[in-house]
Amino acid sequence: MKTTIYIVIGVVALTVAVLGIFLGKSGSVGISTDKLEYAPGDSQIVSIKNDFGKTICFSSCYPYRLEIRDDEWKAYEYDECSDEDVVDICISQSGIKKFKIALDEAEAGVHRISIGACVDCSLGEPFKEDMIFYSNSFEVK
Repeated sequence: MKTTIYIVIGVVALTVAVLGIFLGKSGSVGISTDKLEYAPGDSQIVSIKNDFGKTICFSSCYPYRLEIRDDEWKAYEYDECSDEDVVDICISQSGIKKFKIALDEAEAGVHRISIGACVDCSLGEPFKEDMIFYSNSFEVK
């Protein structure tokens, strides 16, 4: 009898744990490029799909950063932003945003896009990066 009770308690505890993992799990933000190979100077279409479960917003100064892989990922150096860095663009839950990037300054090699985002922030308020999301890798030949 005691063995049966312990088995039932174990099954209930396992069920609660599994449900907690699935219900508490955040979604994701998918960032993808239109192609996997580009020539220097090509334009690239980047798509952001927000399945995170909350509104995500981006910086007015540098909404994305181009990174190149050497031994590790390294961001390109950008000039200081001359304007106030505020929340500029937001994507609601299940929303999609596409934008075009000119790869004029991109060196030959394997790259990715990193996008810093704030969660549940408002347009026009000072931008504070809460998370960073990354695209698939792609090559500039």
